[in-house]
Amino acid sequence: MNKPAFKEPPSHPISQQPERLTVPSLVGLNTRIEDQLSDGLLRATLDRRLRRAPSSKVQDIVGEALRDWLKKYGYLN
Repeated sequence: MNKPAFKEPPSHPISQQPERLTVPSLVGLNTRIEDQLSDGLLRATLDRRLRRAPSSKVQDIVGEALRDWLKKYGYLN
């Protein structure tokens, strides 16, 4: 009978836990906006959904706009 050959352990350690993706935590935000902004936001979300574009949720669009504004005025890096 042949014995299985002894295998050398890998030279790099094997992680026991799979890598986890970092998902930002979300918090609620309630605000009032002008009619024009609301209409434009609705049109944008519907158009993006029809085109199956990423970032088609109100949450994504508002988050992107706020991020840009906060960076512009130095509140985010």
